[in-house]
Amino acid sequence: MELLVVELIEKGEDGGAALLLERLNEHAALAASQGSAASEEPLWSWGLAEEAGRLRCTANLPRFRLGEHGGLLYEGAASALSDYIVDRHEGDLVRQIIRKHYRYSREEELAVERCCRLVLSGEQWSAGEEADAPGSGRSLRSSRIAAELRDYFEENASLHLQGYVTFRLHGYWQELRDAAEYAVEEYVMDKQYQEFISLLKYYVASQPSRRSLVHVLHEPERGIRLLDESREPLDIRSEGKALAELVDAELNMEDMVLSSLIAAAPASIRIHTSDPEHQVVRTIRSIFDSRIGICGGCPDCAEERREGLGGGEP
Repeated sequence: MELLVVELIEKGEDGGAALLLERLNEHAALAASQGSAASEEPLWSWGLAEEAGRLRCTANLPRFRLGEHGGLLYEGAASALSDYIVDRHEGDLVRQIIRKHYRYSREEELAVERCCRLVLSGEQWSAGEEADAPGSGRSLRSSRIAAELRDYFEENASLHLQGYVTFRLHGYWQELRDAAEYAVEEYVMDKQYQEFISLLKYYVASQPSRRSLVHVLHEPERGIRLLDESREPLDIRSEGKALAELVDAELNMEDMVLSSLIAAAPASIRIHTSDPEHQVVRTIRSIFDSRIGICGGCPDCAEERREGLGGGEP
């Protein structure tokens, strides 16, 4: 007795049919072990049909009863197929979206795809980024698809997977489009940031040194302070015009710190921080490169922190 037929999405030699078949039969075995009439013999079996790219599920009579076991069959099939879609074909779907809506070189396309995978997995695109990505994680996407597939199997015994993914999974496609849009925005921002850093590095390298040393005191709870060779505070606001003139833009406090360092043009910079991987510290290191030294806890650090590196009010 034939119960379900699934026509797969073609990919490579078998579109992952062997692995999918294994997962489907695992669900069948699990279903057989449940309930009062538990048995080692499965209630149904999945196998490859004679037609290429098709899987066929048949009932193992007389034990299988549709009214009693249909729900378990549909739930298992939906779960395995939803995982198959997300794990095996999601990358192709994302690539289709990027190529349809955006024009990038192959190298740029790969970078956006990588970013999109991070978004969909719920990870951050870059360290220190605080914004929430729209992707809710692989397991949630798979569970949503499984719920829709289960409802479909309640009414249909045949599934053309390519057509189903293309025309029925509207919510899934929208989530992928949202993730791709977010990934593109992050990629563009990161590219602009890298170009900005390159511009500043070039500008810094072309300027003569005006000071021998500047101390950068970075404290997450108090922000950033700059001190000269004598450990006297640098006036960020008076020195912080170089970057504004360079980029012709409004500056926030971190930008003002960068501008002050650029204007001070030190031969070397000593960064006192407990978090060397903080975004602003990494930015300073990227711009000034070989001029940077990181203080991992110099003898004066504890005293300097207590006194505010200059004796001012904390």
